[in-house]
Amino acid sequence: MAMRKLKKYVPTKFKAKKSVYDKDAADYAVNFIQALCHTKGTWAGKPFELIDWQEQIIRDLFGTLKPTGYRQFNTAYVEIPKKMGKSELAAAVALLLTCGDGEERAEVYGCAADRQQATIVFDVAADMVRMCPALNKRVKILASQKRIIFTPTNSFYQVLSTEAYSKHGFNIHGVVFDELHKPAQECTLGFQTGILALLQTSGYSNALERTIERTDNRECKKSCIREKKTLENNRRTARLYDILNAGPHHRFTVSGHLVHNCGYGGGTGALKAMGALDMGLKEEELQPLVTAWRNSNPNIVKFWWAVDRAVMKAIIDRTTTETHGLTFTCRSGMLFITLPSGRKLAYVKPRIGMNQFGGESVTYEGIGATKKWERIESYGPKFVENIVQAIARDILCYAMKTLRHCSIVMHIHDELVIEANPRMSLDAVCEQMGRTPPWADGLILDAAGYITPFYKKD
Repeated sequence: MAMRKLKKYVPTKFKAKKSVYDKDAADYAVNFIQALCHTKGTWAGKPFELIDWQEQIIRDLFGTLKPTGYRQFNTAYVEIPKKMGKSELAAAVALLLTCGDGEERAEVYGCAADRQQATIVFDVAADMVRMCPALNKRVKILASQKRIIFTPTNSFYQVLSTEAYSKHGFNIHGVVFDELHKPAQECTLGFQTGILALLQTSGYSNALERTIERTDNRECKKSCIREKKTLENNRRTARLYDILNAGPHHRFTVSGHLVHNCGYGGGTGALKAMGALDMGLKEEELQPLVTAWRNSNPNIVKFWWAVDRAVMKAIIDRTTTETHGLTFTCRSGMLFITLPSGRKLAYVKPRIGMNQFGGESVTYEGIGATKKWERIESYGPKFVENIVQAIARDILCYAMKTLRHCSIVMHIHDELVIEANPRMSLDAVCEQMGRTPPWADGLILDAAGYITPFYKKD
């Protein structure tokens, strides 16, 4: 039987005037899906060749880009009759978002009226992974948890259901919603997504199309998203709450701009994870923020890549390298980073591998995002994060030794809690805590404190 192939792609009529069709981006999505295999019936084991209407959908979604380079469409409502490959297409899109989108720690969810229905697409996706050698060696399938993990980026695809009515607190990259017509009348899911694929078998005549960018139908009684975002009540904004309530001297913003994690190589994904969009920033504003921060802090950026080069050389040549007062040694199946204090950080079984972008990266064994022992990918900025945190710990330990005559009750990150006589001089305690360790000559330190009858954040 001849397949109907898309002979000539015509961009969707919903494409905005300023948007463009990026053929390379569309080809990438199409080629990714067509590298998968069918899993059922007479087509089982054969390549998933998209027919004309399927390819039109994929090219519209993944190839239509705004001037900023981001996709124009973040929602697709698709009605597909029975026995027309709905589950196969949904599973392929889920795997593309999880494994092929280049998003670090992407969270993709599969939803339906109940968990059993959502499991149908998951089972198809799991079979597609098993039939694809390239994915099979990079993906972990946790069948009991209905979870698929793409290990190079620690991204995952997880089955959920609408029956709990409590789907908040997620940092969602994409959702594949099967059989939407069944729960549409009552659904109160608070999802805000990168790509929301809504697939159903039979039509629900009053369902709302949300294919035009960011149309807000939440006030409509029959909308699939009816809950407004509020800082006070929505648990999804917990991280945003931390930023907005951190006080005037916090680590999240500089001059009113969100820069959290920029010092450790964090890009637009890190800003979005910390609630940048919820703070009122537009998506197209994020990359300029990251670029401006890096341009303003060139020495930190140089430090990232100096550490990256030193680690790479130590592992490849099995030798000792140095940079910025740090020593990197690879021996006995371990990578050791010697800190200025003399303490060492250790990484188990380091090796050079290939990341999802085709470049070289360092991997080592440790406890990953799944809370299990696995191989973890790292690079310069991540090693710098470990190094900075470890040095901060060493400085705190030096301060605790300096203040050993005091009754130290506990410490919280870089804070010490001391139980003391009210007559003890706070200035004297701060002076001792701000002393520079002998191994950090030239480092300028300072300390501040307050007196309180019980511990609280200042």
